[in-house]
Amino acid sequence: MVSDTKQLTLKLNQKLAVDLPTGELRQDLKIYNGPSDPQNGPTWSLHDPINNSFYRLQWLEKTILKHWRYGSIQKIIAAVYSESGVSITSAQVATMHNFLKRNNLLVTSDKQGVQTLLQQIEKAKKGTLKWLLHHYLFFKIPLWHPDKFLQAAHPFFGFFYTRTFMIILAAAGFAGLYLTTRQWDSFSATFDYFFTPKGVMWYVLVLVFVKVIHELGHGITASYFGCRVPTMGVAFMVLFPILYTDTSEVWKLSSRRSRLTVAMAGVGAELIVAVVATILWNFMPEGAMRNSVVMLATVTWITSLAINLNPWMRFDGYYILADYLAMDNLQERAFVLGRWQLREWLLGLKDPPPENFHPKRKFLLLIYAYTTWIYRLLLFLGIALLVYHLLFKLLGIILMLVELLWFIVRPIYKELKEWWVRKAELRLNTRSTFTISVIILLAAALFFPWQNSVTIPAILKAKMQVKLYPPTPSILQNIAVRRGQTVKAGEVLATLSSPDLEHDLIKANNAIANLQWKINHATSNRLLLENNSVMQKEMVTLLSKRDGLLQQKTKLQITAPFAAVVTDIKKGLTKGRWLASTEAILVLIDSGTPQFYGFISPAIQKRVSANSIGTFKPYDPNKPPIKVRLLNIDPVAVKYLEDPYFASVFGGPIDVWEDTTGQMTPISPVYRLILTPINAIKDITFETPGEVQLQAKKEAIFQQLWRHIAQVFIRESSF
Repeated sequence: MVSDTKQLTLKLNQKLAVDLPTGELRQDLKIYNGPSDPQNGPTWSLHDPINNSFYRLQWLEKTILKHWRYGSIQKIIAAVYSESGVSITSAQVATMHNFLKRNNLLVTSDKQGVQTLLQQIEKAKKGTLKWLLHHYLFFKIPLWHPDKFLQAAHPFFGFFYTRTFMIILAAAGFAGLYLTTRQWDSFSATFDYFFTPKGVMWYVLVLVFVKVIHELGHGITASYFGCRVPTMGVAFMVLFPILYTDTSEVWKLSSRRSRLTVAMAGVGAELIVAVVATILWNFMPEGAMRNSVVMLATVTWITSLAINLNPWMRFDGYYILADYLAMDNLQERAFVLGRWQLREWLLGLKDPPPENFHPKRKFLLLIYAYTTWIYRLLLFLGIALLVYHLLFKLLGIILMLVELLWFIVRPIYKELKEWWVRKAELRLNTRSTFTISVIILLAAALFFPWQNSVTIPAILKAKMQVKLYPPTPSILQNIAVRRGQTVKAGEVLATLSSPDLEHDLIKANNAIANLQWKINHATSNRLLLENNSVMQKEMVTLLSKRDGLLQQKTKLQITAPFAAVVTDIKKGLTKGRWLASTEAILVLIDSGTPQFYGFISPAIQKRVSANSIGTFKPYDPNKPPIKVRLLNIDPVAVKYLEDPYFASVFGGPIDVWEDTTGQMTPISPVYRLILTPINAIKDITFETPGEVQLQAKKEAIFQQLWRHIAQVFIRESSF
């Protein structure tokens, strides 16, 4: 429900006012009795039918307007005193005059008045950029003028506002819930249908239907209480469509209960639909329509409640809360109070409060103001990210910046600007001294170059490391080492056997023996003698084949290729187990001093130098940190990233893009650096990822933030 109401906030002007003509009130203005204020005092609503705007009046403003016909400040003062015995000042009448003139509520006939009106129109015109900005953030499209329809329809809905109907609705709701719990498995199983393409289509249709019912609920209820509903349509908030109903005329209602009923009518209409849908579901046959009824009974109105009853945005929940608290323009008044309290806490200006509230109400309004600011900060950050990801990158970046600047940076800037304007009023006191000290400390922490270290991703690796595999599918005969054992180069680690290899060796030896017999008896057999040269060549081939098989047999003894430490042995290795040639059975690393490999950006590279000292902190919290020294930084940026620990596609800190072959190319240049431990490392594992905190030239946090922002912008603007 959208309302264009305005709150009259009269500030007493302390300047002297002479007896000036006040001008003539427009004849089309109307005054209606309003609801009681929080102190149970009477109020009135001033209606401007041209702009369909309403202004709340207290007794003083209403009394001044009542005597406005006398035409001058002093005559109005005299008339008010004569009628009520209350003395008012010329400043109060002048303030009322300024208000009426500013809102064009006076008759404009003289040349000066026309000129002022033209100046207001010219000032209200927006430039192209400002127009686009305003209409991107929020604009409305009226679709229907429903007043005649609602006037004809609302008599048929009178029963819905009776206590009898409320009792029937509650009974039907309990009955529907009872029947549904008896078929809960079938009911809950329908939720899977929501995530199908057809289910999404039905969800959109059902949601549109429910929102139309919601807005009709507002419109019919407003019409029931005698209010005109000029338009219904769709509003776009950051390009997101929201149906709206113009129920501004509820300001005519003198009963806050009636206004509260209009505000709650939309949610009430959805609740009626949900109850009816729950009853119908229990009696409908299986099919798409029954699944859609589940949406009506659950998802649509629950999500609608989560949005419409939200008091931090100008939806139903906001107007319900405002009417319940009897506070018109709740948000603006809470924000003004919140800014005043913030200045008092931080600066101790000792300004009078904008309004005098009961301590409990004041506390409630402050909580509301600050939670609204936090909610909006999170909401608009989320919308900014959503806009960026939904639109193509260039437009997404621009609109995201608009969101951040308009909704987050702009309010903060306006408040700081107000502090600067009032700098002459600032006095050193306990609060202002504390605030200034905190600001100075934060500025120093942000802009003073005090950080003398950098953190880079790194991994601990041995200089040499190898995984040992069986040379051929084979059977394990023996494992001669254990995990953590130090071995020498050439030392036997495991013994394997291969029945296929033994069989091939036997066949080769038999073939060689048979051929050798033929060669030895060639002199006694003319046929063998003629083929002697062929047999000699065949013998060479067989001997070569046997040598190859023998060489393969020697490889079945797995030996250490270098002096190393056994860091891993395949689990479940027992004698007689078959092993595939793709199964790594042992992992060895060089028993010498290991090295650390890290990656560093060009900006950070300028801050470090050879022999810089640092600390390597493994990601595994169970492993201790290690002191390291920088040995070298490669002069050329890496082309491809080989270690998956660092790649963003695997959750690492370095942004990469992966091509079709699986190679990972860093988006921004990074250089490989090598570090060495200062002290000996006893517990060496195959690979230990972590990060190194390395000594560097001092730099301010602001420089780092700016660099990160620039990197993100460069990365995200790569099309």
